[in-house]
Formats: sequence, C-alpha cells, structure tokens
Amino acid sequence: MIAAASQPVHPLFARAQTTLIRWRDDPALFVAEALRARPDPWQAEALKAAVSRDRLAVRSGHAARGNLTRNTPPVHNRPVFL
Repeated sequence: MIAAASQPVHPLFARAQTTLIRWRDDPALFVAEALRARPDPWQAEALKAAVSRDRLAVRSGHAARGNLTRNTPPVHNRPVFL
C-alpha cells in the first residue's frame, strides 16, 4: 500500500519502492543487482521481452553450457521449503 500524499513516507520505504519499480521494468537489472549474476545477452533479451509481452516462448534444454550450480552465486544460506 502506498502512503497518501499527506503522510510522510519513510526514506527506506521510498528507496525500496523505487528499487522494486526499477527491477520490475528491467528484469536483467534485477538479476545483476539482487542475484549478483550477469545474464548472457540472449537471457537479458528474453527477460526484457517478458516485461512487454503477455506470452513468451523460450527454447531450452539443448546443448546446455556448464553447470548452473557451479556458476550461480548463492542467494541465501538456509533451505527453503515450499
């Protein structure tokens, strides 16, 4: 919920809101800043296309390069159970 114009907004809330809007508009930036990873050019293109399109098909699973777990930095150090 966004605070009404008459209510003061806490600076951390305003900063978080700005960051989330930037990430929503540019998912490749989210990957770079939040996950500390650099997407390949084709991945960045697909992420940006997902913002502007309702549906997106990505061909995958063919000639995968490297090991994802080896090349991906950890996001957290606790197991997550869904």
